[in-house]
Amino acid sequence: MRTFPGEYYKMEINEKGCTNVPLNWENQAESVDTHGSCIKFYDLPYCRGKYVAMQPYHGTFQDNLQLLAFNKLISSASPCGPKGNFLLYCFPWQKMKP
Repeated sequence: MRTFPGEYYKMEINEKGCTNVPLNWENQAESVDTHGSCIKFYDLPYCRGKYVAMQPYHGTFQDNLQLLAFNKLISSASPCGPKGNFLLYCFPWQKMKP
């Protein structure tokens, strides 16, 4: 996984739950790091709407969500395996929502 300059936000989700991204990070992530976990990322809160499932071996897609047409669309996440951690990245030249 490449290291990106800029801000990141670390979240933890449990095995059966849905985790909403904090409002100031909603629809801001340009890359993710699932730390070897399988995570589903959704474009709407409460794990609704369109989603992509990130398997641990999807390093290229984790580095660049634009390749999946999911750049700046993540609003919530749920596991597709045991609980895990993930990082959301936003590049410093991008403006964050207040």
